[in-house]
Amino acid sequence: MNRRWSCLAVFLLTVAAPAAEERVLTTVADVRGLTLEEAERGLPVRLNGVVTYAEPAQNLLYLQDDTGGMFIPSQWKMIDGNVSAAAQRQGAWIEVAGVTSKGKFMPFPAPEADGTIKARLLGERPLPRPEQPPHGGLPGPHWHSRWVEVGVFVRSAAKTTRWLELRATIGGKPVRVRVLGAEQDVPPGLVQSDVRVRGVYTADFNADREMTGANFFVQSLAQIEIVDAGLAQAWAQPVRTIRDLMRYNPGNLARARVRGIVTWAERGRGFFIGEGQDAAWIETFDGPDVSPGQVVEAVGFPVVEAGESLVKDAIVHLITSTPSVAEKSRALAVAADELRKGRHHGRLVRIEGRITDRFTLPHIRSLALEDRDVAFQARLINPGALPPLPEPGSRVAVTGVCEMLPGRGAGLFQVLLRSHDDIAVLATPPWWTVERAEWLAGGLGVIGLSVLAWVFLLRRRVAAQTATIAEQIERQRVTEERERIGQELHDTLEQHLAGVAMQLEVAGARAGATTTGPLERAMAMLSHSRQEVRRSVWGLRSPVLELEGLAAALREMTTGASTEKTEVVLVGNQREERLPPQTEFHLLRIAQEAVANALKHARATKITVTLDTSPTLTELQIADNGIGFDPREQPADGGMHLGLLGIRDRVTRLGAQLDIESAPGAGTRVWVTLNTSR
Repeated sequence: MNRRWSCLAVFLLTVAAPAAEERVLTTVADVRGLTLEEAERGLPVRLNGVVTYAEPAQNLLYLQDDTGGMFIPSQWKMIDGNVSAAAQRQGAWIEVAGVTSKGKFMPFPAPEADGTIKARLLGERPLPRPEQPPHGGLPGPHWHSRWVEVGVFVRSAAKTTRWLELRATIGGKPVRVRVLGAEQDVPPGLVQSDVRVRGVYTADFNADREMTGANFFVQSLAQIEIVDAGLAQAWAQPVRTIRDLMRYNPGNLARARVRGIVTWAERGRGFFIGEGQDAAWIETFDGPDVSPGQVVEAVGFPVVEAGESLVKDAIVHLITSTPSVAEKSRALAVAADELRKGRHHGRLVRIEGRITDRFTLPHIRSLALEDRDVAFQARLINPGALPPLPEPGSRVAVTGVCEMLPGRGAGLFQVLLRSHDDIAVLATPPWWTVERAEWLAGGLGVIGLSVLAWVFLLRRRVAAQTATIAEQIERQRVTEERERIGQELHDTLEQHLAGVAMQLEVAGARAGATTTGPLERAMAMLSHSRQEVRRSVWGLRSPVLELEGLAAALREMTTGASTEKTEVVLVGNQREERLPPQTEFHLLRIAQEAVANALKHARATKITVTLDTSPTLTELQIADNGIGFDPREQPADGGMHLGLLGIRDRVTRLGAQLDIESAPGAGTRVWVTLNTSR
């Protein structure tokens, strides 16, 4: 019984599971609370909320309910198209229906099967009370798409094709405030002021779903409130010393007012100021360009980073616009081992060292220096067209601002130069430097490699030329030997065979009936032997084969073999690649024998000789459309079989493969395949 109840319970749970998965998500918190795997299932969504930001040109919506904010993709579509414009405005109360998607950053409603998210206008409602993220820095990724109110410092303003874009900071971190409507003018007092912003906070993110930046989407300038008191009070307060920046003061404001002499500056980023033994980095944005030696005042937010004083989001006023030569040249002479202790960060110093290397880039010049086994570098930013840097090995004195680098436990620092004049050469290097020695060694190495390469190529050319000469000598020797053998065959063997033929004719005339058959067969064999001797003599003396190769010799042979009744043609790729002399000779003799057999015995009207050659394979084929024969039977005169015996013998010498296909009435094909890659 217990087993039956267990099976029933499992069945009911299985049936109920899909129903549970298909529950409709009705709040923003329901959707935002999904894991990526759950959101990917496409669960049904039906949300009611107030539009907090609407951009009709982009079909872009953000809505907010009591549990949070949500982005609505541009695929949404009104169920009632007549109210589409009414829904695309801030304060509209709408209902959207779709299915869940994991999105590229966080889950949100996605189109249903028909490719749209259904939207329905329910009416209007007041905007919800904006949420206020914790003060002190950029809100994290959890605040994405939520309706918030924050305080920012506006650094600059610019018009784009869609927005009035304010570049601002929160706690020194950059953020963009995008106010809908590019036609709006920048209100007076907005830039370089503290403001309160009400809008939709959105995160920039990368392909790994990581937050990389932040924006505020603001419907109108009415949702930005300028706060002037803080900035005005900051300029009205007394000037603070750099050393006093991070100390407690009962009258301290969020901003501080400081004054000092510019010791080093980088456009668009900031500058160092010095005040007696103290220094601080002033971080500016779109402020006036300053030069070393000028006296400036700045109002900004003092912070500490890596143990050093910084003033961020500073607004700068020039006190003296002309750099003081005396102040510009004032520097503390100090050794490298003292600078590495980190006590002179931001100060103008003068230090000596020996150049170990130098680097020149479009916007940076850098010297690698060494002083008493302490390595450091001197950098000149945006140098322009200046004289070349001193050569490695030179002893120089450099004047600039000491900047401690990350990893200060190791005492890493660099000297930021103000101009090329901050480099003073104390001693030039000897002519025979390590750099010149390296160049000389490199040059000798290149020459040595060139000589080796030339010797290698020369040896290859000599070897190739030697092989060519040896081949020519071998061909000449074979030609001379063939001419000698051909002459001997013509003068001896052929004459003797002719005499034997005459004697056999006389014997045949006097013989009786019993010897007539054997004599006739002997006469046939003798006739075939005489033809073979003539072809051998011709082949041995063939100048075309020697000079032009197998293809040309076959072409000459087929042209001369054609008769009024039989056409002999040569086809195939016939590449002019030469084969060994003996190979070409045997292939030519095979073709001659096969063509001669076809002319004499096959009664063919067309004989086709095919020669196909490649670097690894040579194929020779002789085919006719004659009467054919049965290779297993002996012809009456025996001539054809004698020719086939000669062909087989030559194929065996070549180490090739021979195929003979023939049948009575079906013609004959002789096919020789030779592997030339061995």
